Amino acid sequence: MPAILTFTALSGMRIGPTLTHYINMPGGSGTVLTAAVITTAVTLALTAYVY
Repeated sequence: MPAILTFTALSGMRIGPTLTHYINMPGGSGTVLTAAVITTAVTLALTAYVY
């Protein structure tokens, strides 16, 4: 369990500056939002398909 939490924390610390960089680009917030929405939709669709 500590390894999973460590991995999650390190991933979160790494993705924060990357997201900030892309959000600050022209049109970046729309791109990040679109990626998040599509990821959520695919995850929910595949979960529904499995169950």
